[in-house]
Amino acid sequence: MLISAVALKVMEIKTLLPVLITCPMSYVLWYLMFKRRRMLMNCVRKLNDFSSTKLSMVFSRSRLFNAVAITCFTIQITYAIMIVYLLHQVQEPVNDVWNFSYKMRYDFWHNCVRFLLVCAYNFQVLTFPGLVTFLIGGMYLNCRDSLISYEKKLGVLSRSESFLSYVMEYSNLVDIINDFNDVLSAPAFAAIVLNFLLMFNSVATFLLFKNKELLPSFIVENAVSFLFSSCSVLWMTVTASEIHIWVRKVSSSFEDLYDKEMAQSQRSTRRLAFIKAMADKEIPAMSACGIIYFTRSYILSVFGGFFTYALLFINIKD
Repeated sequence: MLISAVALKVMEIKTLLPVLITCPMSYVLWYLMFKRRRMLMNCVRKLNDFSSTKLSMVFSRSRLFNAVAITCFTIQITYAIMIVYLLHQVQEPVNDVWNFSYKMRYDFWHNCVRFLLVCAYNFQVLTFPGLVTFLIGGMYLNCRDSLISYEKKLGVLSRSESFLSYVMEYSNLVDIINDFNDVLSAPAFAAIVLNFLLMFNSVATFLLFKNKELLPSFIVENAVSFLFSSCSVLWMTVTASEIHIWVRKVSSSFEDLYDKEMAQSQRSTRRLAFIKAMADKEIPAMSACGIIYFTRSYILSVFGGFFTYALLFINIKD
């Protein structure tokens, strides 16, 4: 009864609820990205220098980022036009979030105001967090690519004179990846919380609203929000979990090299010590403030949790 009463009370302010719970977290994300921009650029610079000098590879994902940014803005404008159009088709005025419970006429100028409000709100809670999530995932992806290139080059240089110096460079790569984890931890946590709030609000809207209240504008709004947020969480989790997987593969390659060295009749103690030290190096799973650990099992737990909440909301509605 208590949960049902709380849910009904929350639904009374449903028009302001998305703004009240998501905008503050979006401002926190803005602040964290601004505060840590120099540290992030320093980490990017160190990784690019390491990749270009030690791995002979250069990261160039600017075209991909520009394409994603243009696509996001195009989708946002299309989505805003669709929301205003669907609201215009309603016969009676609707107290939706875009007029903050004030009744507005459906003429040209009031629809322009609605369009600007939709664009401003969705840039704040969808487009900007989505771009930040894509940026964080891109950084994780660069770290993974560095590990892949290092592992491939490790097998090629196993009999080279520069092998030992190359083995020691793995320690620098581990330090760079740990620096990335420290810098991106807080923004990743803010982005995850914001996306969870959006998904939770979307699920609550679909399952707690009465059927006659589920207008086309609400359906489009919450469907786009849920899909966008779930894709953001999925992208960041998958790219971050790849780092830990490839760290294990690199460690496995070091262990194979160690076994091959031990099998030889003439083996170097110094060479064995370096290989063993690098094989024992570990990078913990990428995390968000040490609270959320980005692993493949985390994806299942997230969507399993939302399935549980969906069943709870269905019982409350019944």
